[in-house]
Amino acid sequence: MHSSHYSSRIGRRLTGLTFLRVLLISFFLGATLLLDINASRFAELPPLHHRLYMGLIVFTYVLTIIYALWIRLRTPSTMLAYVQIGFDLLITTTLVTFTGGFHSSPFLFTLYLPIIAAAILSTLRASITIATIVTIITIITALIYLGVIPSPEAMDTTLVGGSTRTILLEAGLNISFTYLLAWSAGQLAKQLGQAHTEIAQSKLDIRNLQTLNENILASLNSGLLTVDQSMTIIFFNRAAEQITGHHLNDIFGKKLESLFPELANTLTSETAFNERHELNFTPPGEKTPLFLGFSISPLLDSDRQHTGHIIIFQDLSNYKRLEELAARNEKLAAIGQLSAAIAHEIRNPLASISGSVEMLQSISSLSEDEHALMNIVLNEVERLNKLISEFLDYTRPRPLNLEHTSITELFDETLLLFSHHSNAINVTFNKDDDLPLIPMDKEALKGVLWNLLVNAAQAMDELPEDEQQIHIHIELNDAQISIAVEDNGTGLAPADAQHMFEPFFTTKDTGTGLGLATAFRIMEAHKGEIMLTTPRQLRGACFMLSLPTKPPHN
Repeated sequence: MHSSHYSSRIGRRLTGLTFLRVLLISFFLGATLLLDINASRFAELPPLHHRLYMGLIVFTYVLTIIYALWIRLRTPSTMLAYVQIGFDLLITTTLVTFTGGFHSSPFLFTLYLPIIAAAILSTLRASITIATIVTIITIITALIYLGVIPSPEAMDTTLVGGSTRTILLEAGLNISFTYLLAWSAGQLAKQLGQAHTEIAQSKLDIRNLQTLNENILASLNSGLLTVDQSMTIIFFNRAAEQITGHHLNDIFGKKLESLFPELANTLTSETAFNERHELNFTPPGEKTPLFLGFSISPLLDSDRQHTGHIIIFQDLSNYKRLEELAARNEKLAAIGQLSAAIAHEIRNPLASISGSVEMLQSISSLSEDEHALMNIVLNEVERLNKLISEFLDYTRPRPLNLEHTSITELFDETLLLFSHHSNAINVTFNKDDDLPLIPMDKEALKGVLWNLLVNAAQAMDELPEDEQQIHIHIELNDAQISIAVEDNGTGLAPADAQHMFEPFFTTKDTGTGLGLATAFRIMEAHKGEIMLTTPRQLRGACFMLSLPTKPPHN
């Protein structure tokens, strides 16, 4: 990774150096074409220098093309940097030497460019090395001007003027400037490199932090959305999509009221923050609403200014149902204890009443009307005794007799009996294949199913026979068997549904109100559940039973 980063960095710098070289060469070429050379300093130069000048331009263009192809076709490396610096030094030295040297060449500044390039492309040491080479060239040139070293034939020293002292002074100044430039360029390049590294690391840290933040938000089990000051949705995490059934692409940029209208109205009040909000929400394509809990916090920017709202929400439907179940169990337990105590106290006087009436019936002088009245009393006493027995069965259920039984067999037997009881009702029954045997008290569950079927039949008494339908569906869900029993009756009012499994509660003109309460206790003993849900196919009531496929543990 470090090698790849280094190659990328030196590649960018070599590309920049190549681009700068093209600009300089184009400038020189343009100056040659546009300016009247005969009227410039070049008029004093022999034709050889003109050809040399143009040859250097052409040679540099060719090298630049080669460099560009090398960078494009091969991985940039330090060797390519050294090759470029070396050729640049050769070209600039030739150009400066044969156009007046350090004393009077108009291109003297180009001699310093390889020093800067070395600092940028390599290190301070490379920059000092190039500066040393430039220094040696300067010393040799000075010695040529002083006559210590013979002048090359192509080098015209007649353009150079000044005393020995002046030449030495200028040479010293150029040498000093060369090393000062090398050191300064090296230090600056070093600082720029460190800054670039720090910036690259900062970008990487920011990118990692952003990725971590996105992963955290995406991994939350709670739904999270944010809105701006205009209540426009600007963020929607994965859990929010799963809970609401809406995708981010569909909801982004829309108003909050299009998703949660009640919550949008709440956010306009001053009491929206630091409070718990709850509401029902029905996902698209679903019939059963979810119970969602919301917590709202202000969305702040880097200056701690309020820019919107952060809304976190969870699906609390299961918790709400368990809460209602716990409250119902607590209520049923209290009612059951009271019922058991009352039942025992009522049975004793009933026994006395029954015995007394039977003794009175033995009197021969009683009229037929008196006998009829006494029979009514005995029948009512028997009905009360039966009701009390049901109460005691409810408050003190017998232990379950669990056996691994086929749920299909249980339904087949119960539906056969029900067909003789209500043969006009159309009962449809479908189930998953290969349902396992489950531990159950067959007789107890048969009573639960019978009660549901009879209640469904009574709910459809006033319907025409061709509209009286009961649908039963059984499916396997993981370690649970779910049983839905629904009818085509009038259904139940929401107010009645809340009390459906309470003892003594009934919507019928006759009835004890103990059938569903007992069914609730039986399902509870099996570690299962019975609940009232929204019908899947018909329009009436739907009772959903769930039974574990493994034996319940107390």
